Amino acid sequence: MNYQDVLQISYVSILVNLILRTDNKTKNRSCVNRHTYSNDLKQIIKKDNIYYLEVNNDLMYINENMKDEDIKKILNTIIYFEKFKNYPLEGYIKRNLEKNIDEKLLTSLQLQMITNKYYFEN
Repeated sequence: MNYQDVLQISYVSILVNLILRTDNKTKNRSCVNRHTYSNDLKQIIKKDNIYYLEVNNDLMYINENMKDEDIKKILNTIIYFEKFKNYPLEGYIKRNLEKNIDEKLLTSLQLQMITNKYYFEN
């Protein structure tokens, strides 16, 4: 599953945008690269069935080669969760093989799955 595929799942773009808004309020302004800052307004948008990261009105295609490590980490975590959501113990055992996942987000997704599976249904 790639980033464009995972963003087609109904809850993913909503969740990523909520995380981005929350992170934007709590982070200090620091340079991520020469074009973006950590607290620039970021959001996932869909245009012509393709997902983009909008940063201060600039669109960046979302793929595995993009520069924004925060978005990549969030999406990698969701992909990992989707792969093991019905087999959480197997996911727990294999999680050390994945280097770029957010452990707190993964745990929260697993707890949400236990509490209310309907959140993840299309």
